Amino acid sequence: MNVRDCLIRVCLAIDRSLRDGAGEESPKGNGVPRDGDAFPVSGESGTRAQITDDIETFVTGVLEESAVGPVPVPDPGENDEFREKLKSGENFLETEGLGGETTPDIADMIRADTGQSQGGDGVPEYITELSRLSGKGDADAQHLLACCYLQGKGVPRDFELAVKWLGESAELGNPRAICLLAAFYFKGFRVKRDIAEAMRLYEKGAALGIVDCADVLGALWDSGKYFPPDHAKALACYRKGAENDSPFSLTRLGIHRLLGMGVERDAKEATDLFLKALSLGADEHHLLLGLCLANDPGSRGNPRAALELFNAASGLTLLEAIFKLGECFYFGHGIARDIRVGAALFESAAKKGFADAQYVMGKFHLVGNAVAKDAEKALNYLKLSGEQYHVPALETLAKLYFDGIYVPGDMGKALSIVKMGAEMGSAFSQYALGMLHLTGRIPPGNAELAFLWMERAAKQGQPLAQEQLSAFYAQGVGVAPDRKKAKEWEKISKKTKDNPDGKR
Repeated sequence: MNVRDCLIRVCLAIDRSLRDGAGEESPKGNGVPRDGDAFPVSGESGTRAQITDDIETFVTGVLEESAVGPVPVPDPGENDEFREKLKSGENFLETEGLGGETTPDIADMIRADTGQSQGGDGVPEYITELSRLSGKGDADAQHLLACCYLQGKGVPRDFELAVKWLGESAELGNPRAICLLAAFYFKGFRVKRDIAEAMRLYEKGAALGIVDCADVLGALWDSGKYFPPDHAKALACYRKGAENDSPFSLTRLGIHRLLGMGVERDAKEATDLFLKALSLGADEHHLLLGLCLANDPGSRGNPRAALELFNAASGLTLLEAIFKLGECFYFGHGIARDIRVGAALFESAAKKGFADAQYVMGKFHLVGNAVAKDAEKALNYLKLSGEQYHVPALETLAKLYFDGIYVPGDMGKALSIVKMGAEMGSAFSQYALGMLHLTGRIPPGNAELAFLWMERAAKQGQPLAQEQLSAFYAQGVGVAPDRKKAKEWEKISKKTKDNPDGKR
């Protein structure tokens, strides 16, 4: 997959759809290749990718390393044992780059602390020193002391004191404290959730040139979830981030420029911004997926809808993004259909342990769809997916063992898988388990259990189960005869069959 070429062509497709919607003529010499028609928008699906634009998940992802997640620890070799200790748990400690009166000696003491470095009162010396400096208004010491309270490093965990010292450090302009406390208020972590206070801190951080704060603040102004969207304010934040080579801000500037939201539309400049973001470490899967979603037929000519779909990609994990991008290529959503590229992306996610992708690759290898037909690989992928309790994979495995197709028949394994799937809520497995009890395939046969599982499956919309449940009520199998209920389930079954796109 040539990411650069795909990116340019999708940008061109979006630009053309917007120009067509506005009745504009495409300008000549805009620097974007004119062969973008080789990547037409597919009309096969006509439905938007089912991804929720969750700004909370999105913001958490932006802050993962810099605020609420693991913070960098000392370089390798300085104290490997301590590094591994911090890695093993929730780590808020940062002992590099201390300023003010906080000397590197304190950082060394924290790194080397084995629980035995204590003063006469039983308190570690570095806690005593951090407390002294914090009381004198040293912002770096206040931040570090707060992190010690958060982590229980040298002191008992105390979230109230942690928030107190984070607040004092943040007010004095410590970047790490500002990012961390803003995230706490935004997510409601150990404090009452307060979006207004989070915004105040993000604005303070952005004004101080903190890239993470600028990124998140821009995203919040774009989202429109908590207050009306303001693209001018969002763009101002993204420009600050872009000045500091933030890949996130560069991609957001790019999509605004591409869609003409708050700025003049310019596909070439947008493409340049995207390429720069990639060169600085932006993930190609998230970026290209966002563009494919923005090029969805449902958002053509609607910049706001396209922006929302683009932003939706940011809330996905890397493996989710790879898998969704595979779907875009395989089905031709937002980009020219290429089943081999789609399969390669599915395989990449499958090898990294993504259950949905493992299931898809198992099905592909069973029939030789886009990949070589290989029963052994198919079974291996399906088993790996099933081990993660992926219901469709379990259903497929059960069918294979029941029918003895592609694999030797094994009734014991099939029954075990069906029971697992039924207990997990699989409507098909519940129907199958009901039939097994009814026919005596699970000796000695049990009409009451057959009715129980059939009813569960029918209530989930399984059409075969609904039809069978009607017969159970009509004939009194496992339940007292009831003609009225038999007729009701007969009607429900017919309605489900007439609407095959509804629930199974």
